[in-house]
Amino acid sequence: RVRYRDIMRWWKGPSRLVTVGVAVALLAACTDAPSTEQLEYEIEAAVAGGDWTTAVNLYLDLNQTVRVDLDPTLIDLVGRIVESGSVLPIGTENRLLRRLESEGQMEVARSLLNSSVVEIAGGWTVMGTDAGNPDEGPAHNVWIDTFVIDRYEVTNVEFASLADRIGIQPAHRDGETHPASTPIHPVVGVSWYQADGFCRAIGRRLPTEAEWERACRGTEGSGFPWGDTWDALRVNVTAVPLVDPNEAWAWVDPDQGGPASPSTVGEPSSGCSAEGVCNLADNASEWVADWYDRDAYSTLPHVDPLALAPEWDHVVRGGAWLFRADDLDAMRAQSRCTARNSSHALSDPRVGFRCAFTP
Repeated sequence: RVRYRDIMRWWKGPSRLVTVGVAVALLAACTDAPSTEQLEYEIEAAVAGGDWTTAVNLYLDLNQTVRVDLDPTLIDLVGRIVESGSVLPIGTENRLLRRLESEGQMEVARSLLNSSVVEIAGGWTVMGTDAGNPDEGPAHNVWIDTFVIDRYEVTNVEFASLADRIGIQPAHRDGETHPASTPIHPVVGVSWYQADGFCRAIGRRLPTEAEWERACRGTEGSGFPWGDTWDALRVNVTAVPLVDPNEAWAWVDPDQGGPASPSTVGEPSSGCSAEGVCNLADNASEWVADWYDRDAYSTLPHVDPLALAPEWDHVVRGGAWLFRADDLDAMRAQSRCTARNSSHALSDPRVGFRCAFTP
């Protein structure tokens, strides 16, 4: 006979005799399934100790096993996480977002996404490389003040919450909302001005090119967010030779059955940086604050550099879910943290953005 209180003692007691995974497995054979009140008590105890990860796991794992209704507890829990300013581990947060999506709790998911940010400590860092394309060099040291950047690219559900109010609808939508299956996919097809307007509307800004690269390379100056070696399993990037680039618009909706599509933000989590910033090498390429100047690294100041001219193309950073060429080497190269691109397009199905701010 396996009793609920014994399982909880083994898992939560001082000796920690079992992991959460073992606890969940044991609960499947539990002879005295806990009541809603018992689980609420366990969650409340975790919250009281500031153990948000355990609290979320209790909800996601134990509630799933014992099949009790804790939806009000979930909404309250997310609200308290947001209010505390805490950021969950990536894996736990991704599971929580998926659960909120499945329950149709998109306003709750939106608040969680909006609060999920990463603070990057200021200091000297290497920007650029001498081993890439000509506009990536020379490698040079820059000082960047402490900044905070979104963990994820801005999603459809976040963008939709402001699109009508501030008049920024992606060009390809014609007033329609995002595809039903993509609320926590990155919003794509926005212009630089729409991205800039969104960030300003929520009290943030687009990251500078230097900030974006620092978030991608981490403290070690890596070539990719996870290290120096390309790993296709860590990214959502597909090379597809296209005769007509407009074909890609339909593929933004995964239900259309295209050869590629954007994915839920934060997935795969193995592609996130050590500091916890996700999808820098994949999913959607991203607008940054700077105007594109191929010679900027030789002319800009070494403290918080920001290119304000020439006013033609803005810089686009990071790999995208779709690479429009049958060229795997070029696709990998564009996913590097130092790779630079530019565009003045008003709408591209591969391009999205994330926001940043100075604390």
